[in-house]
Amino acid sequence: MISPLLINERSNTPVLYPQFDYESQGVEDPRIVKIEDMYYMSYTAYDGVNALGALAVSKDLLHFDKLGLIAPQFTYEEFSHLAEAKGAINEKYLRFNEHEQVKEKHGKKIFVWIKNLIFFPRKIKDKFYFLHRVRPDIQLVAVAELSDLNTDFWQNYFYTLMNILC
Repeated sequence: MISPLLINERSNTPVLYPQFDYESQGVEDPRIVKIEDMYYMSYTAYDGVNALGALAVSKDLLHFDKLGLIAPQFTYEEFSHLAEAKGAINEKYLRFNEHEQVKEKHGKKIFVWIKNLIFFPRKIKDKFYFLHRVRPDIQLVAVAELSDLNTDFWQNYFYTLMNILC
């Protein structure tokens, strides 16, 4: 028989809650892993229009520092352009990611939703590895430094990935 879990202490403040515009309408699906001496909490930030992967880090699981969005912010047009650079994009990406040609909502650009991020619980050959989802598939990312997750990185990543999948 499994014994019930007893909670000895409960904080009055949640560990994760909306604080910034990019997560103003919600923080969803948090996932925590410990890599070396740091806890990495990936989550989906929702601003009412876009749902994108974000990251917060902690040394003690009590105080988290939000590092912001780590998923790319590409419009569907930009995504299609990258993906079609060397040939026709796989139709399933357009079917799942194109939304009736709407480009803005509530004054915000509509980006390809990139969510469901989960880090591997250790570095491999000195690189962070994580999975993320661009509907309908799940992709694997490897990066030496989290600060490398910039626009150039993501453009090269999708350019290379889509040319493999097409």
